[in-house]
Amino acid sequence: MIDKSKENFNYIYHKTYDVFALQNYVSNFSTEWFLDTSRQRADAPIGTPVDTHAHSQTINYFVYDFSASWREGEPYNLTLRTSDQGLLNLINPIIEDLQTILNGKVGKVILINLPAGKEVLSHVDYGDYFHAVRRCHIAISTNPSATSTVNGETANFRLGECIELNNGFEHSAINQGTTPRIHMLVDILPKRYVV
Repeated sequence: MIDKSKENFNYIYHKTYDVFALQNYVSNFSTEWFLDTSRQRADAPIGTPVDTHAHSQTINYFVYDFSASWREGEPYNLTLRTSDQGLLNLINPIIEDLQTILNGKVGKVILINLPAGKEVLSHVDYGDYFHAVRRCHIAISTNPSATSTVNGETANFRLGECIELNNGFEHSAINQGTTPRIHMLVDILPKRYVV
């Protein structure tokens, strides 16, 4: 089994993207956001609360989706879940760049809105998929009081920053600001796992 908790990092900064156009595009979303209490179910071990992400909102689909139950050696099988060409035009260049930087193929991609005063509870992601992917967060909308904590280290992601976090360690997020914190989560599956 792949175990990311053996890797010696909490965060890795990759680069800063110009997200102004994406920020404007997402600012027009309203009914697209919904509370998602199911994202943790697939990888939650027995006894783990399933409401880890109960306060975060996602758009009503993964932009790109990949099975959370994937195991090392299984085929690469990506699903496109949106027909929103405007959104794809804005995010695909970022995804293509990250595939080059991290020498892999895209996995799950989702936009996550953590409203003011809300939090993502502390948790660890389990399973081959979650430990194999390079999990990147790109800040689309943020404030100085929106932070993430990985393995006891707290960080604020500045606008456009792409930061890989080690989801094999305990991690959480809180938005103590007055504006939403919107991140684009991009998973890249390294080519050594792509079959």
